[in-house]
Amino acid sequence: MALFNGGFMRHYRPFVLFYFCISCIVELAFSKVPLPAGFSFNTVSESPGDNSRKIRAIPPAPVRNIAEFEPMEASLIRYPLNFPVDMVKDLAEDAIVYVYCGSSQQTQANQAFTNAGVKMANIKYIHLQSADFWPRDHGPWYITDGENKIGIIDFVYEENWNAPEVDTMPWLIAGIMNLSVFKMTNIKTAGGNYMCDGWGNAVSSDKIQKNNPSLTLAQIKTTFKDYCGIETYHSLKDPNGDDINLDHVDCWAKFLTPDKIMIRQTPATDADYKALEDIVTYFKGLKSAYGTPYKIFRVTSTGKTQAYTNSLIFNNRVLVPFSSASNDAPALEAYKNAMPGYIVKGYTYTGWKNYDALHCRVMGLADKGMLYIKHIPLHDTIADTGKGILLSAALIPYSGQELIADSCAVYYKRKDDAAFKSAPLSVTTGNTYTATIPCQFADSFIHYYIHAADKSGRSENHPYIGAPDPHVFYYDYKGTAISTNHIPQKQSALCTHYADPFMRRVYISWKIPFIAHDASLYLYSTTGRSIRRWNITTTAGSVAWDPTIAGPGVYIYSLRNGTTRVSGIMQVTPEL
Repeated sequence: MALFNGGFMRHYRPFVLFYFCISCIVELAFSKVPLPAGFSFNTVSESPGDNSRKIRAIPPAPVRNIAEFEPMEASLIRYPLNFPVDMVKDLAEDAIVYVYCGSSQQTQANQAFTNAGVKMANIKYIHLQSADFWPRDHGPWYITDGENKIGIIDFVYEENWNAPEVDTMPWLIAGIMNLSVFKMTNIKTAGGNYMCDGWGNAVSSDKIQKNNPSLTLAQIKTTFKDYCGIETYHSLKDPNGDDINLDHVDCWAKFLTPDKIMIRQTPATDADYKALEDIVTYFKGLKSAYGTPYKIFRVTSTGKTQAYTNSLIFNNRVLVPFSSASNDAPALEAYKNAMPGYIVKGYTYTGWKNYDALHCRVMGLADKGMLYIKHIPLHDTIADTGKGILLSAALIPYSGQELIADSCAVYYKRKDDAAFKSAPLSVTTGNTYTATIPCQFADSFIHYYIHAADKSGRSENHPYIGAPDPHVFYYDYKGTAISTNHIPQKQSALCTHYADPFMRRVYISWKIPFIAHDASLYLYSTTGRSIRRWNITTTAGSVAWDPTIAGPGVYIYSLRNGTTRVSGIMQVTPEL
């Protein structure tokens, strides 16, 4: 099978078709996994005849596309492997690994996995022999629909060279998982050229338009809205200057959470530099699903074997492709910085390509019984009402099992406190729950996360990793009384600012002749959104602001003191 190595295949797929059709044996029988009733190779494009798997034109609304970083119950890989076997060991540690291969290859696979210490109880085989080792590209996408069920989207795979057996994969997985299939027949694409945030936002390179020349971009967007619930679809010019026309988004960007994105970075001398920085500028101009600026993280890759954005998020693990390059260690640190609390590990392999790496060769299968927590995080400044801080969340157990009432809570603490306290979540109506965080002391950054468990044994947090990377907001107790004793005073102008990059703080200073009853300092975003407010109690002083919560961008500060109004503008950079 040396003929089918990644570099050769992606350059010469049309020439491989004849050889592949002559030499490959397609086996649609299962070992450990039964073939769905009424299903055969010849009827793969038709209804499998299994009433438990309904085939419909469009999922019932509302539809939500499940993101890669949400709970997964299994992964899908091909054997012979095109990555290190210790990856299989890690994937199988606490989840099923489905391996598609020929029946004659199963014994060899068993021996290789056993020798590597793989947890064999979690290995299941699908007898489907294929030269295609890119389950990410041809595998199923997952949605939730208006019937509160999880289903599969099957699109038209963009690689026309490929033998037809891989087009059966979404249907085979649907049979294994007993899920409905929704056939998106009018869109040709690949999973590597698609990423979503689980909140109705998705990104592809503009290859989506090249693959579907008969459709306008508006028609493409409508299809993704109908089938995947995508309200905002971004089709962006591919910034990578690859020597082949692959143009997949996973070669240069990756959603880490709904408000975090990792984007490839190169030195300024690199040919891809400007195009990549244009992508960064584009995302800086957008708001995440949470209504906040995107937190943009960068990972440097320069060589033809460095594809660090082509990584895999699998439950609490982040798997990163390594190629014995000097950028490997910084890439690992970039992910650890972006995703605290996750197990982040690099996998060295000589077969990674900058256009074909780890993400392409492993596909996560969504947990069909997931416990989904929907919550828009509190952020920026939350004003005191005297009644505590109210938050709400939707808790949806797709397993059908009841929630464990005393497990549903919000865990919170002030930034510098050692331990989290808890406040119970109580049902208000349907799947909606609310909790109240008690009033805190003034000038407090509050860290919090939501936790829930159900009787299926599932236990989830929001954000997914929980305490190591909680949501953060600032609690303003009737305005913040300012103490200036410990804050350096470097400016004497009426109202100005300076940055201290070592302390990651911005200081805003003022000097006024008297204190009016309404003396206050305000901080706004350029859209007019209120960020912070401070009460002014001295004629001269400074306040320290931590900009990491609001994120990089342009901010406006305004001093109000009776009839006096003075404003200034400051730029917060990612380096601060």
